[in-house]
Amino acid sequence: MLVNYPTEAYNSFVNVEDADDFFADRLNAEAWDAFEESRKEKLLIRGFRVITSYVNEDDVALVDLQFAQMEQALYEYRFSPDTYIDPVSSVTVDGLKADFAKNTVARLAPEAVLLLKPYRRLNTLEVRR
Repeated sequence: MLVNYPTEAYNSFVNVEDADDFFADRLNAEAWDAFEESRKEKLLIRGFRVITSYVNEDDVALVDLQFAQMEQALYEYRFSPDTYIDPVSSVTVDGLKADFAKNTVARLAPEAVLLLKPYRRLNTLEVRR
């Protein structure tokens, strides 16, 4: 069950109605309209979990979290194991073969990465001589 922010024990920054409004104006989001409300809730919850595992939500503007969650929800549908089609696993040209990892998909939606980029924590490396 979707519990919207700021309710205690929330699992979403947006409700289904907000997501419907967002996707109504977004290109290539027609699939969202066809989903039952329960599926939309599940995708939003999954998007929330992925996004909040990537950044500390206390350090991110709420609007960026909301947009990132909605983008991630649609991305979860497109690249979930039950809808994702395996890419080409290898190519051979003139006897030279290149193998590719199967099911290689970025964990975060590209749009979510752009929204959250300013908030990422960078790993640092100390170089000693």
